[in-house]
Amino acid sequence: MLLLVPQVMDVFMTDIGREVKRQGREKVWSRMMAISGKLPF
Repeated sequence: MLLLVPQVMDVFMTDIGREVKRQGREKVWSRMMAISGKLPF
């Protein structure tokens, strides 16, 4: 089960990225992803 987690997360992030692009919000998404790398969680 633990081996599937990275693959599931990759599919999840791909789907989110596709929706972000469809809505034309790539700039906001990229800023949020940059900020999230600095958060402790």
